[in-house]
Amino acid sequence: MLLVGVLLTATTALAQGPTPLTTIEDAGGDVVLESYDDGALLAPYVSSGAGAIPATGRGTRMMWYPGKGAFRAGYVSGSQWDDSNIGSWSVAFGVNTTASGDGSTAMGSNTTAFGERSTAMGFITSAGGASSTAMGNQTYASGDGSTAMGYETTAATDQSLSIGAYNSANTSDDNSLFVAGNGSSDNNPSDAMVLKKSGDLAVGPSDPSVRFEVTKEKSNEGVANDPTGNIALIKNTHRGKNTDVLGLQAGRRNPGSGTTYLSFYQRNGTSVGAIEGNGSGGVTYAGDGADFAEELPVAEKAEAPEPAEIVGVRGGTVSLRAEGADRVMIASTAPIMTGNAAPSSGPDAEEGRRVEVAFVGQVPAKVRGSVDRGDLIVPSGRGDGTARAVSPGEYRRAEHGPVAGQAWSSKSAEGIGEVTVAVGLGRSGAVAERLEAQQSQIDSLEEKVRQIATMKDRLAALEAEASAVPATAGPMGSPAGSWGLALLLGLGGLAGGVLWRRRS
Repeated sequence: MLLVGVLLTATTALAQGPTPLTTIEDAGGDVVLESYDDGALLAPYVSSGAGAIPATGRGTRMMWYPGKGAFRAGYVSGSQWDDSNIGSWSVAFGVNTTASGDGSTAMGSNTTAFGERSTAMGFITSAGGASSTAMGNQTYASGDGSTAMGYETTAATDQSLSIGAYNSANTSDDNSLFVAGNGSSDNNPSDAMVLKKSGDLAVGPSDPSVRFEVTKEKSNEGVANDPTGNIALIKNTHRGKNTDVLGLQAGRRNPGSGTTYLSFYQRNGTSVGAIEGNGSGGVTYAGDGADFAEELPVAEKAEAPEPAEIVGVRGGTVSLRAEGADRVMIASTAPIMTGNAAPSSGPDAEEGRRVEVAFVGQVPAKVRGSVDRGDLIVPSGRGDGTARAVSPGEYRRAEHGPVAGQAWSSKSAEGIGEVTVAVGLGRSGAVAERLEAQQSQIDSLEEKVRQIATMKDRLAALEAEASAVPATAGPMGSPAGSWGLALLLGLGGLAGGVLWRRRS
């Protein structure tokens, strides 16, 4: 390195150096090399373009090429150090190194620096962009001002940086700024991180199409509710009362459904739900589910219900046996929201021992026989999770049991099929209670009608008896007349009460 430093600063050394120990001159008397008693060597300044290349072709040598101000040291097996492959003011060391770009540097083994002011070092590295750098093993920096480091990485975009191994992005001019490759071979390139010049960042995928994307294949098996089961985790470690974690802000005021704050997708990209603006200063959750459910534990030794099956609830547990249940409900098929969710660990975490039950909304139900819209849905009595339909006018709680809901769709087939049922803690109970109350009123009125009919029969008999008795005191003065008048007044009052009850 002392030799290189001396040769590259030849002009300064010539102006200020000590008296040389040995001087070598060319045929014209110009000094071409000086040596000093401390071992230093100096090749004095020569005008640009002057001087022929000392040697070409294969060989081991240390070579100063004054015509291009270039230096070579090491071994080449071919034409790497011939004049056509030597850039002006370039440097190359090692084995089969090529520095053909002006001001370029090549070091190591089989490295090539052909861009102006480029640098290639390591093994089979190549720097083709102006002021580019390639280092490591088989790296390639083709973009101007780019850098490729690591193992078989490529930096093709100007002013970009690729590190790691076998990157996928930035192998062409794709506007990448920083890429961390984590591929395993030429046929399996991939990236751990991609940062675009636009600021878009992807952690996982090779080419982000959105502002920020995180992708990772990860199972949460065995981690229960531990945060490490997630792909991403955002923490605010402040322990005070006022702690915010994540904010989502839209650009417009009072955003409507066209503004989506958060979306949920299936593997194929199909949306399965979203949190959207509601146009009134708030947000709403939009999804395909149509009921609000809660998870309830399955009764001990009971068969776990399937979606759309009728369940009986006793003391907060469910089973397919609806007879004598506190409440009859329907197992949810696709709830839009689920409460009372069980932990991922513990006794309630056993698979199949909890079921989502619809509390409010619309839910499919398995029903036997035909169904008309508006029918009440009650248990079939078979204990198999099926229901049957009863018209509101025919419903009797003592006969049919609790109501699960009201049909919002119809079914003409006699077999088992699904219909849409509206359910609700208040709604179904209120319908049944109103029907019970109406039926009680009807029964009471019918009884009173029977009483009126009996009284009419008795009145007719009394009138017949009275007509057979001679009148002694006139119509109102006779006992028969007084009794008949009282009976008529009582009958009129009873009839008026019946009419008032019917109107009310």
